[in-house]
Formats: sequence, C-alpha cells, structure tokens
Amino acid sequence: MRPNVNLYGHDLSLPPIGLSTLFTSDKEVTPETVYEITLKDLFQRYEKLVIFGIPGAYTPVCTMEHCPTFVQHIGKFKAQGINVACLSTDNAFVLGAFFKFLKLDKAGIIMLSDPYGKFLESIGKVQREPMKSLTLCSTRFAMYVVNGRVRAVTEGDVERTGALGILKEIEANFTPSDKIEWEQNSKKPAIQVGMEKVMEKASDAYHSILRGSSREETQSDKHPPVGAGLGAKHEAALGDKEDYPYTK
Repeated sequence: MRPNVNLYGHDLSLPPIGLSTLFTSDKEVTPETVYEITLKDLFQRYEKLVIFGIPGAYTPVCTMEHCPTFVQHIGKFKAQGINVACLSTDNAFVLGAFFKFLKLDKAGIIMLSDPYGKFLESIGKVQREPMKSLTLCSTRFAMYVVNGRVRAVTEGDVERTGALGILKEIEANFTPSDKIEWEQNSKKPAIQVGMEKVMEKASDAYHSILRGSSREETQSDKHPPVGAGLGAKHEAALGDKEDYPYTK
C-alpha cells in the first residue's frame, strides 16, 4: 500500500494515473451495460466532479450515514454544475445493487468501481480492512476535481467527507473568481446552470468549426455549403446524453 500522498493541485488525467480504468454504467447494471472508462475520459466527460470513496457497500456507516448525505444535498452540487460519483472497490454488480437500494442512481450519482484498487492505490487511498478478510478497500474520503485537477480533498469521518464536509472544503479553497461564480450559481435554478453548460459547449464547437472552415477556405479558395457537417460536429463535441446535465 502506498503512503498517503498530497493530491491538492495534482492532475489526475495525466499518465500514469490518467490511464487507470474504472468500471461504470450509465444504466441499470447488467453484464451488457458495465464498461471501463479511463480517468482521462472520465474527467473530459465531467468537467466538475466530486468523487467520494467508501470502504464498502452495505457497511453500516457507508449505508446509513455517508452516502445518504449526498442524496440529501445533491441539489447543492447541481446548482454549481458539479457531478457527484461514488467510488468503491466493490465489484460493479454489488455496487449497482447498493446504488439501487439507496436510490443513489435516482439522485444522478455516478457509480465507479475499482475492484483491483489500482486507482485508489495510486492516490494513496487504500486500506486493509480486518472485517473484510484483509481485502483492500477505499479509505473514506472525498475530493473535488476540475478538468482533471484536484481542487479540494477531505479524509476521515462523515462530517469531513460527507456532502457538507466537501462543500465546506471546496469553498475554503476558492479563488476570487470561484467565489463570484459560486454565489451567482447559487441564485439560479439547477436546470439553468445545466443548460448554460450545454450552450457553452455548443458555442465552443461552433467557433471551432468556423475556425476550421476559415483555414480550409484559405487553402482551397472554395466555399463549402453553410452548415455542412455542423450537426455531426456538434454531436461529437457535446458527447452522448450523459453530457447533458441532470437529465436522469
């Protein structure tokens, strides 16, 4: 087991950690719906992501105290355009049943399974739990990641690692611009924040297309039809429906 490492400011999307794979599912968990995703792809899909680690599904504290805080306060994260994910070394099928039991899936919380503990070990967040036959499991922690870079980390009891604990830590690490954006978003409905993120992606894709078209015209002096390939490029830029905030 690696010693605890200082994660603040660390870019988890870069190799070697960024190449680590986790198991997840966008639907009800079945052998057909579970797939692997790299950390790099995960952070590209979710610009702002809170990941909270739990020692084990169905264990008393995780079931009755830790996970319910995120269901209860999920609106506070949605209001800021932040997605939330639960990470455990339980296999995807156990974790999927646990999600359904606690209605974590209904709250829009993302399931992440690290059954071999490779990602958790790389960031120093594993422990050996005597009550689980000395198997590796996650420590109890929470971290806030923006574009792959860790902006806040907490570890310890539920007061520190639950929803309100990580929110408090996020605010404690604000830059001046973060504080302004946070206060503005707090006054908006969550759906408005989500739609603004979608429109921002669409605008970026549109301007990227315009820049590409300008370069093509300079090289060939030809003018392609207006909007040619626009729909496909927008679709590629926006990703699948999971990129649209809070549609679950």
